[in-house]
Amino acid sequence: MRGHGEKPTREDVQVFLKKALIKLYYDHSYIIQNNASERAITHHFANIITTFFDGYCADVEYNRRGIEKKYFGKGQKGRRVYPDIIIHQRKPNEDNLLAIEVSKWNKPKQKIQKDKERMKEYVRYLKYEMAACVLLPKELPNPPDEIKWEDVIHIYENHH
Repeated sequence: MRGHGEKPTREDVQVFLKKALIKLYYDHSYIIQNNASERAITHHFANIITTFFDGYCADVEYNRRGIEKKYFGKGQKGRRVYPDIIIHQRKPNEDNLLAIEVSKWNKPKQKIQKDKERMKEYVRYLKYEMAACVLLPKELPNPPDEIKWEDVIHIYENHH
């Protein structure tokens, strides 16, 4: 992992997301297992994630690019967008490190596929360094090492 003040790598992000998910399930499994709203879950997930990204903020459903609303396409003729969670620095020229889309275990597969495509667009068009789709299983195995993380976390990277 990088030193203090350096941008996290894809591998760092993967580790941070795994650790944050384990803590989410440890602290908040009740709301996940009882099918609480995605918004309720992502709030807790964002609070946990922010502890891993030194110098960055985690915001839920943040729809701004500086002071302007965020769109895919040209200006307000494009589609308004706001990922479940973003890891960024709040300032006019945001350092958009990571966009995260969270899906629960019972979300239809075609909607999960749309989320994955949208995360690729965040990287391509909105210049996020990375984007991730996180699929929340109903529960984590104990110990969590037994989970197939490649089925849970998908990361897309901007290759400038």
